Amino acid sequence: MNQKAIIYLNQRRYNDTSYCVLYFKRNDAILERITQNSWIRWHHELNAYTTSIQPNTIGLLMDVFEDLAEINDFYLHARLKENTDQISIGDDLYFKGVLKKKEKLGFLSIIPVKDTRKLLALRYKYNKRINQCLKDNRFTQWNDNYSTYVIEANKESLNGFIKTVLDTVTIRINSQLVVKDYQVMQLLFEQAYVKNRYFKSCPLEYIRYMSLKGYSFNTINTYYIIY
Repeated sequence: MNQKAIIYLNQRRYNDTSYCVLYFKRNDAILERITQNSWIRWHHELNAYTTSIQPNTIGLLMDVFEDLAEINDFYLHARLKENTDQISIGDDLYFKGVLKKKEKLGFLSIIPVKDTRKLLALRYKYNKRINQCLKDNRFTQWNDNYSTYVIEANKESLNGFIKTVLDTVTIRINSQLVVKDYQVMQLLFEQAYVKNRYFKSCPLEYIRYMSLKGYSFNTINTYYIIY
């Protein structure tokens, strides 16, 4: 079994700006993945690939490289921890630090399929707890033709289903499924993080604006996460 590559994160400053720097051994797969994510840029002065430092930078990088490499954030996290603070303004408490990621059982892909009615098939690596979750879900039904659970391809079913499983699985949307509902998009964009008192959602108007500009789902997701 091949061991995953490791990407080490560190924090460096240039011209009074802090950057999250990615260090890794030469790996063509990682380099190709970087080219697919324009927010990861080569910094000539730092001689490394970098991103801006945001509260959810670590989580986003984990999502991007999850199948290729492990993200080692020890050094970056240590630096961020030094700068973590709690700021009290009135009766509200604001947190400046790293958002907490949800622990989930696995991944689930939603794929549109051809049928006499519009259906969305649910594909996932078998897991007893995930299987039971889908079996008990009021929005799903077993389909013998596709040997998996399916949901109706409409806004109400998709929205309801996503809300009921977000704490259990990470949802991936197949490229053939076009999601235009802004609330559904927001649920998907925010699914990786624990929504505690420190979490602040990006306004739906931001999603609407990006959609009307013609940006793809993945592009909006990237900008949304680093908002």
